[in-house]
Amino acid sequence: MHSNTILIIEDNEMNMEIASHLLEMAGFTILKAEEGESGIRLAKEYQPSLILMDMHLPIKDGFEICKLLKQDAKTNHIKIIAFTAQVLEEERKNALACGCEGIIIKPIEVESFACTVASFFDAKRDRS
Repeated sequence: MHSNTILIIEDNEMNMEIASHLLEMAGFTILKAEEGESGIRLAKEYQPSLILMDMHLPIKDGFEICKLLKQDAKTNHIKIIAFTAQVLEEERKNALACGCEGIIIKPIEVESFACTVASFFDAKRDRS
């Protein structure tokens, strides 16, 4: 496992570029996937410490990809953070139920984004 590697699974090019740039500036190594299947392949191959998962992806959504990652022995240890513009309580519950450890809301808050992501590296899972 690479302790400073983050996989971003995001289909919106602007969100991907902003997120990856901010995290690279903070010292993280970034892997990028524009859809879920390539994200699964990268997660298995590179074993990132954390995945930022867009929950509204084409083909298979982030909820389904999260479940697949958590069911696989090669990837079930990787922390997954929902990365979404949806802030409805139902969406939060669904994200946690499928295995996400937390949620980061879009649009990206440039000043605090990298610190918010970094906070998940040490955070204990809270599913209460």
